[in-house]
Amino acid sequence: MELFVPVYTLIVTGLVLAELREARKWQCVLKPLAALGFCLLAVAAGAFSSVYGHLIFLALFFCAVGDIALLSRGSKKLFQLGMAAFAIGHLIYAYVFFRIGFNPAWAFPALIVMGGTGVMMLNYLRPHMPGNMRVSVSAYIVIITAMVVTAFGSKSPLIIMAALMFAISDMFVARDRFVSKNPRHAIAISPLYFGAQALFAFSILTL
Repeated sequence: MELFVPVYTLIVTGLVLAELREARKWQCVLKPLAALGFCLLAVAAGAFSSVYGHLIFLALFFCAVGDIALLSRGSKKLFQLGMAAFAIGHLIYAYVFFRIGFNPAWAFPALIVMGGTGVMMLNYLRPHMPGNMRVSVSAYIVIITAMVVTAFGSKSPLIIMAALMFAISDMFVARDRFVSKNPRHAIAISPLYFGAQALFAFSILTL
């Protein structure tokens, strides 16, 4: 674990620099490496020694598939494949967080805030999205909302922080994809996303 963390950090830092410079070749190398990195962090944390660890690893695996699919900027089919892979990952996260404990007093306020945020985000994106993407994007927002709500329901500070980081990263991804493409979005997207996945991997050590 001591070796994986600094190497993972260096890879993610390199990816952010490649995204800022729009160096596509380096992005195609570093993003899969970073995705492999958070899967390896989970393994190093003991993913295969508990049911919780197995499920977290499975969610991370589907997210890694999504990362690779989303490397394509011009293919709508690959974008939808990537969204589907991430949606499966979020559903697994939501299931496993619910499984470890669900406190309604923590989850209900999160549902109100995240539900409202999801509606506002969808209204913000709607004018910029192709018509055939609206249903899939709406479904994805519902799924990630469920992931964040169950994260709050778990009452685990580590899981809650990771879930919020993931959700905020996805908001920037949506803005970059549908509203205004800007390499500077990478400053928010990649650190938050890959940081969130690392925290989910580290949560295996605590549960």
